[in-house]
Amino acid sequence: LVCEEPWRKTFDFFDVDDSGMLSVENIRSCMTTFGQHVSTEHVKKMLREAGLDESRDVDYDEFVKLMTSDSARKVTMSAIRRYFNTLDKDGSGYITTAELRHAYTTLGHGLTDRQMDLLIDRYDTD
Repeated sequence: LVCEEPWRKTFDFFDVDDSGMLSVENIRSCMTTFGQHVSTEHVKKMLREAGLDESRDVDYDEFVKLMTSDSARKVTMSAIRRYFNTLDKDGSGYITTAELRHAYTTLGHGLTDRQMDLLIDRYDTD
């Protein structure tokens, strides 16, 4: 049984254009974010091993299938916590807009102000 909520939030976070699909590059960025430094070719191999088509973007259900496959099981809660702590520069337990923008820029994903506002609106609970 897969706990769906964390996967949904992760998928939505990396679906920056809100298309409902993730590219191989989006998946690579996601895995890099969680401590899995993989190449584009490695992501394509993982897609093939999970029985998915490496030549097209994946939807949410396919993303979950990939991320719960044997190839991707190395993504752990401790890796997620380490990444969160990396983003939370001031140790406040929150990730500020500036910290989030810095992370996206570091990963090579420059976001427009509108895209950043959409991300913040989607995930800011207070």
